[in-house]
Amino acid sequence: MKNLGKCLLCFFIISLLVGCNEKEEKELKKNLSEEILLDEDGASAVCEANYDYSDTEGYVVGAKFVIYTDGEVVTRIVGQQIAASNNKSTLVKFQEKLEESYNTTSQYATEEDGYIYKLKSTGNKLYVDTDINYTKMNMEELTKNSEDLSVYLNDEKQFTVSSVQSMYMAIGAECRTK
Repeated sequence: MKNLGKCLLCFFIISLLVGCNEKEEKELKKNLSEEILLDEDGASAVCEANYDYSDTEGYVVGAKFVIYTDGEVVTRIVGQQIAASNNKSTLVKFQEKLEESYNTTSQYATEEDGYIYKLKSTGNKLYVDTDINYTKMNMEELTKNSEDLSVYLNDEKQFTVSSVQSMYMAIGAECRTK
């Protein structure tokens, strides 16, 4: 009888431990920007953001943007965003919205114009990589239909490092100058 009690106690403890470990595996990491490893050599600034909607919407997002300049004018931004969710349909919705956004943008910014966009899904994460070379883009065309974007351009229709940092900080990112 004592051995049976000990076995039941061990089984109960093991069940608790296994249950706790399963719960930890399902919990989403909150600081996804820490996972993003982009080359920052030669960059003028880096902006990072983490958004936690796990309690309300069931997903988290992390982002990192590396900003390159020629003096004060932004020449290139390399970025990665990660959306994570344990709900596959949430990730599918994210992917659909991103592809829709890319298709809308791509009429003004193509790969030939310096706009590279890649989407990849792995496990419970969706990765979005962007590489935007503003020296190749027609900024007049890009901003023609976007008054919001035009606010961040100087008189020569160029982004400045401070305006891009302001744009990212307006959406909750933290930026640091290199």
